[in-house]
Amino acid sequence: MIERYQNRINTCRITIKNVSKNQMRVINNNIKKCDIEQKQDNYLLYCTQKNTQKILKQIKKVYPNLETTYEMIRCLMISEDNSLQELGFANQFNLKQLLIQKSLHVNFTDKVDVKVLFVVLCELESLNGLQNWSELQEIQFYMNNLKYIGQLENLTKLTVLKLGQNQINNLEPLKHLVNLTELDLSNNQIQYLEPLSGLINLINLDLLLNRIENIEPLRTLVNLISLDLSENLIENFFPIINHPNFSEYILE
Repeated sequence: MIERYQNRINTCRITIKNVSKNQMRVINNNIKKCDIEQKQDNYLLYCTQKNTQKILKQIKKVYPNLETTYEMIRCLMISEDNSLQELGFANQFNLKQLLIQKSLHVNFTDKVDVKVLFVVLCELESLNGLQNWSELQEIQFYMNNLKYIGQLENLTKLTVLKLGQNQINNLEPLKHLVNLTELDLSNNQIQYLEPLSGLINLINLDLLLNRIENIEPLRTLVNLISLDLSENLIENFFPIINHPNFSEYILE
């Protein structure tokens, strides 16, 4: 098992700072073998050490004035592997990040000592065992089939949690995750926001495409800068319309 994944270890993360979406589209058309993540006005590119300098040169060729940095990380990417069962083998790699996509039968019984965990497009339904992954600081579980997220309630080191495009309707397990600064719950089945009222460190909150009517609980989130409430059932925006910090909010 170890040998099978040894050559999939990615060890570099390139950060492109203050780049627009249009610029990023052009860059994306000029690079290959790279996974991309957006963080506010920055984009993070994950690639092998072998390809790092080539990608940096391609970026500079297209946009020579863009500020870029890169750092060495330990990240294992597993894609389209439906034979994947236990994850314990990944501890042999001394990882910081574990990324799994388009792989069925993922389970969290074996704890892996990582700080960042991505599980995307895996038809994930259960988080059983994840409550023991206590060192996690970032989780991204986009485009799965999650309904119950109770296993997250004690993962208090989390600062980034992205659960877009699932089937979640109960946010009660999130109420103690007070270190969260980024929370994406877009495209779920959420109606009630009361459990979020104590998450006062939130800076970015995405609630696009839910069933929300009452946004009164968001009044206490004094550090919010970016908020997306579009495509909900909200009629009264008064609780947040005069929020002092917003640089961006989407209400329609």
